[in-house]
Amino acid sequence: MMREGPAREHLHVPPGGEARAPAWTYSVLEEGVVPVEGRDLVYVLGDAAVGSACVGGGMVRVVVVPGFMLLTEAARTGGSRVSLVEPVRDEGMKERIRAALAVLHPHIQAVFL
Repeated sequence: MMREGPAREHLHVPPGGEARAPAWTYSVLEEGVVPVEGRDLVYVLGDAAVGSACVGGGMVRVVVVPGFMLLTEAARTGGSRVSLVEPVRDEGMKERIRAALAVLHPHIQAVFL
């Protein structure tokens, strides 16, 4: 198994909750795991607000990809699970992941954290 990069924590937010990406927040619709080349990849389907007061606002649906599951921890304070994930850095792997996710969620932009 080839490692992509340093591991980081992923907070599992339940559907209807708000999750944070580095530069924005999004409403979680669902979270899932899809097998990619023998490894479990965590993804989150969500809606993010876009636009501004000047041009108006709207929503964009995205698939956020925290990374490959390494370890799932017990629930923390507040009841949310936390997992250790390995972010995806390799561009070739990102393309293969986009193809795997397109089967589940066609025409939706994948965002890698």
